[in-house]
Amino acid sequence: MLFGPGLWNWDISATKSFALREHLRLQFRADFLDAFNHFNLNNPDTNIADTRDGGTPNPNSGMITSGSGGRIVQLGLKLLF
Repeated sequence: MLFGPGLWNWDISATKSFALREHLRLQFRADFLDAFNHFNLNNPDTNIADTRDGGTPNPNSGMITSGSGGRIVQLGLKLLF
């Protein structure tokens, strides 16, 4: 049994509303996906070839060869009336 590395991800959102008039509001929103820009490793390769019948061995068996991560910032502006 193989255990992969853990996932470390923080999604943060901030919102601010401004009153423009009595029935008119402006809302600003900022979303930060993977806010601390942490690189997460994928699970190890679990494909093990059967070499007893002449198959070729998998050199990446049990190795982590990829990952993902990257900060995404999204801004929004909404007019409520």
